[in-house]
Amino acid sequence: MSHAETTASPTLTAVALRTAAQHEPMTITDAHPTLSWRTTGSDEAAGFEIIVEEASAQANLRPVWTYEAAGTPTVRYDGEPLRSASSYQWRVRLTTARGDRGPWSTPARFETGVLDASLWNAQWIADPDATPHRPIYLSGRVGIPEDAV
Repeated sequence: MSHAETTASPTLTAVALRTAAQHEPMTITDAHPTLSWRTTGSDEAAGFEIIVEEASAQANLRPVWTYEAAGTPTVRYDGEPLRSASSYQWRVRLTTARGDRGPWSTPARFETGVLDASLWNAQWIADPDATPHRPIYLSGRVGIPEDAV
């Protein structure tokens, strides 16, 4: 039986997916985050397959990395470079020593922050007359209108 023809193992499932050790982080700044999960079921996992997809503005998903290997339930992303300020999702399915594959996991989502240092162009707020320039510490009260959201 070829690898593509292996039977499903409904008792082997990946759960509690984490990106950079977090559950669905809103912003990660690591271009190669770790992807990890827990395994449930009566079978023992001998391998896994991961798909990472980028979500576009049109809600279409574009695969950016497919990875298949044996071993630990933690892997470092090593696919197409992640883009700054983008949304991604990933899922994993596990394989038994017999070659049976479990179902795809529920997708985990994450978003990237600024990954390219050249995109930063801010300056610290500082006292221009101080040498060296020292930060200005601001304090006081701020009024927020009641209808502010």
